[in-house]
Amino acid sequence: MKTILFDLDGTLLPIEQDKFHLFFQDYVKLISKFCAHLVDPELFAQTLRDATITMFRNDGLKTNEEVFMSNFLPALNLKKEEIYPLLESFYLTEFRELKKHTEPSDLSGLIVQEAVDRGWQIVLATNPVFPRIAVDERMNWVNIRDYPWHYISSYEKSRACKPSLIYYKDLVEELGLVPQECWMIGNDRDEDMIAGKLGFKTFLVTDNSIGEGKNSPEPSVEGSMKELLLFMRENL
Repeated sequence: MKTILFDLDGTLLPIEQDKFHLFFQDYVKLISKFCAHLVDPELFAQTLRDATITMFRNDGLKTNEEVFMSNFLPALNLKKEEIYPLLESFYLTEFRELKKHTEPSDLSGLIVQEAVDRGWQIVLATNPVFPRIAVDERMNWVNIRDYPWHYISSYEKSRACKPSLIYYKDLVEELGLVPQECWMIGNDRDEDMIAGKLGFKTFLVTDNSIGEGKNSPEPSVEGSMKELLLFMRENL
């Protein structure tokens, strides 16, 4: 079935590059403070960063969650049953404070609705470095959670991170996609446009575009979020 894959951060969830760095810095501070009764915040923060870097290097043999936790838990001398309930509580409460770094737009919902109205299957192809509960929360910030998403990436299910082609190949295989019949829409020339190597048609959202794209094909089309909506109405 024809499918549109949407990136989240910087695309459907508008956020400027400099603010994304602040987003991540505040995220590390908030979650480290939230877990301070279990682990020293500085140790927690550094371990979180290290485990995240390791996750970005995932070779596809394990899920991102498994790679992350195999580094994170031993370094902090914690067990899953000790930290998982605490992490869930964090994402349901404190995590929403980070919305202040984003710039939600009504265009996001209009674009997703346009895809649905035109009969496209929709997939949220966010970089799967967060648990599903955190992805859902960020989707809520732009009111797109309740659309009929066929698939939503998260670290529990994915076995690689963007820009690895393993990530996209897994989506193709799991969802039965024909790349030539699909669009990948995102703001990152490296992480999103690389899908063009597999035959995906690509749309680079330029409002908050990032990346040099040295290893990625040129986007099929590029333009602002407003231009994306117009393009969908006239061409899809």
